[in-house]
This record gives sequence, C-alpha cells and structure tokens, in this order.
Amino acid sequence: MDVAADNRALIAALDAGDVGVLADATARRLREELVAEGGYLLELLPRPIFCAPDQVRALGDRGRSLIALQSRLIEELIAAEGRAGFLDRFEVAPALRDLVHWDELVAPRYLVGRLDLLRLADGSFRCCEMNVDSCVAGAEIFDAGRDTFLALGLDVDRLPERPLDQLADLLADTARRLGAERIVILDWSVGGGSAGKGYISYDRMRAAVQRASGLPVHIADETSFDPAWLAPAEAARTLVHRGFMMEEMDDDGAFLRRLIGAGAHVFSLLEADIRMDKGWLALLWDARRAGRCTAAEAALLDSFVPETWQVTAADIELLVARRDDLIFKTRQAFGGAGILIGAETPAATLRDALAAAPEHWIAQVMIAPETLAMPHAPGEPLQVHDIVYGLYLYGTAENGFLLRGSTTSRIVNVSSGRGRIGWALALDDGDRTSFLLQLAAVAS
Repeated sequence: MDVAADNRALIAALDAGDVGVLADATARRLREELVAEGGYLLELLPRPIFCAPDQVRALGDRGRSLIALQSRLIEELIAAEGRAGFLDRFEVAPALRDLVHWDELVAPRYLVGRLDLLRLADGSFRCCEMNVDSCVAGAEIFDAGRDTFLALGLDVDRLPERPLDQLADLLADTARRLGAERIVILDWSVGGGSAGKGYISYDRMRAAVQRASGLPVHIADETSFDPAWLAPAEAARTLVHRGFMMEEMDDDGAFLRRLIGAGAHVFSLLEADIRMDKGWLALLWDARRAGRCTAAEAALLDSFVPETWQVTAADIELLVARRDDLIFKTRQAFGGAGILIGAETPAATLRDALAAAPEHWIAQVMIAPETLAMPHAPGEPLQVHDIVYGLYLYGTAENGFLLRGSTTSRIVNVSSGRGRIGWALALDDGDRTSFLLQLAAVAS
C-alpha cells in the first residue's frame, strides 16, 4: 500500500467505535498539556498520520542542497556587492549590522531549519518557504503523535527519533566542539517569553538537551541571565541557543552584544533573518533563469521550488493579469501575514498592494496541493483540509512532518485559517501495516 492509502486506513481506524472515543479523549488531554506548558494558541489536529522514511530522507537531502545553493549565491552576492551592499539588499538596519555571523552565514555549521512543503496528488512535494533559524518551533508536536499511539496501546518503539532529540544532539555536538560547560536556551522577556505569548515553554527542549549533552542546561532571558556567566572565563564555556525571534528584541541588540563581547558562543543571529527572507526564492530562480545554476541545481529548482519572481514596478500589470495562477508574499512577513492569493484578490486591491512597495513582494506560481480528509477537532466528522508539511532539519538529520491544516483557508497557519497542527510519523511499509493491524486488534 502507498502512504496516502495507509493514511486513509489509519484515519478510518482511529475514528472507529471505542478507538475513536479514546483517540478523541487523548487529543483533548494532549491539548490540555500544551496549554499547561504555555501553548494556548496551539490547537491540535486530533489524528496523527504516517509518512515514509525514505521520502523524508530524500526531502532532507533536497533541502540541504537548496540551502547549499543559497550559500553559494550568498558568496557571489557578497563578492559582487561587498558586505555593506549585501546588507543593504536585505534591509538590515545599520544599528544591527554587527550582529551578523559572517562565517555562519556563508557556511552554516549550526543548521536549524524547517522547510514548508506542499504535497501534490502524485505524492511529490514542493517547497514554498525556507525557515532557517534556531527559533523555528513546533518539534514538540511529534510527542502528540507518539502519545496518541501510546494511549491506544500501540508499540511506539518502532517510531523514529524525536526531532527534539535530534536538535539536542546538534547542541551537544556543538558544545563538545567548543568546549562548552553549560548550555543556555535564550528567551526574551517581552510578552512573557515563549510561553507567555501562547507557545510552548522550553522545558521539553531543556530536558532533551540535558540528556544528550550531560551538561547543565538553563532557560534564561535578558533579565534572568546569570551575570556570572558574563565573566570572560565563564562566557567562553557558555553555548547560547537563541530561542526568540530577532525582531522581539527591544534593546537594539545590546544584550546580545554583551554576550558576544564577553566571549559566549551565540549562534543564529541576523544571518538567520537574511536566509529567511522570502526574496531568496526569487533569487534562486533568477540564477536558474540566467543560466548560473549547474544542471543538478537547475533540476532541483525545477522539481522542488515553484517558480518565483521579485516584483518590480515594471512587472505589476503583467503579474496582475496573471494573478489567477500566482500567490503573492511579502518578503519578511510570517505567521500567515503578508500573503495574497491572486485568484482571491481583486485586481485593484492587488495592484495597490504591490505598487505601494514592489521591492517588498515576491510572486510565486500557486500550487494546488493534495488535500487530506480528517477530523478537524475531537468529535468532529471528516473534513477536507489544506495541509502544509513542515520538514525539520538539524545539521545532517531530518524529521517530519509538522502538519498545519485548515478547513477554511489556503493560507494555513495557527493564527489564521482556523489552523491546527499535528504530526506525520515516519514509518516504513511494514511498520505502517503493523500499526494498522494493532489498531484493528484494539477495536475488536
């Protein structure tokens, strides 16, 4: 059986009789646990699904190849424009330009990211966004999929490694390489930190990193960071993992400068914001259209990234005329904001939005993804969902997928489109069959 057929069978089995009652009760309990950890904004899809490990590995390789192409273009742009011109291109504020880790920008060793993918009816995937940033969240939702199967009495030993444990391995390896003796997960106090803003606290991550590294692991923000760790000898033994978004800082980077100036090892600074700029999707395709890609790079873009253009004032009328086939995104927005689906946007509205600041917009071929029928909430019937699949990358490891599903909007996000989140667990054919047989036994 293929994965899509196995998922239809899985969802049917999880909705059947007493199994469905228990699965719904488990979903409600897991939601309560998320809320207790601060994640009150996070609504769970009540059913996990399957994905294929070989496809996850292949997509991880493609994602790293895409990031390698991005790295090559970064080097070319810096060589052509100089560092100042490069930072001008990405509108990095002059006051923050010293917070770019140039070596890590060009050749990332501390790679943390999530590719947002759409699955097509033929089972292939297309990458619609690249999120390369240490603060990429959501890996904890794997636990909800695992715990659903555990509550039903299934053999969860066959499940893949937790993505949090893969992230923990990356942190532990980095700490060993640098000779660090403590690890700090750095939050930002404004808004109450991660949990105060409705997302999960870092407690699960801290536990995973502590197990992997054997080191003391602390959660701190700019107000609670131990001053003793800023002494030069101690700072040199401190690895800092940034968990907050750079734009959350309200001190113009002063605290990060203190850490760096003291000698602490701080990764994923403004180089992450530069890589996250959606304008890269257009730059990658510009290189493809100009013949500056190798045959392998061109094939990667052709088969994996929807064609994308940087909007210019001269192109607006052409793009508006083609809007039914396009989606428009602002380069630096996130969370479902700054997106206009061409087919759903009146010509005048789109024209005005693009004309106001064309340099801030990209246009991308709109992909018609495969939908998935599953309950949207415990106790609800099957409903058709638009799904975005989030593939996590941690160094050379990958894990997936975080599911973001909506029944009301093709812009799928937890803050828009009635979005909910879940997980697709990577199991091979034999293990998927075993899980379905175990579910049948539970139901009988």
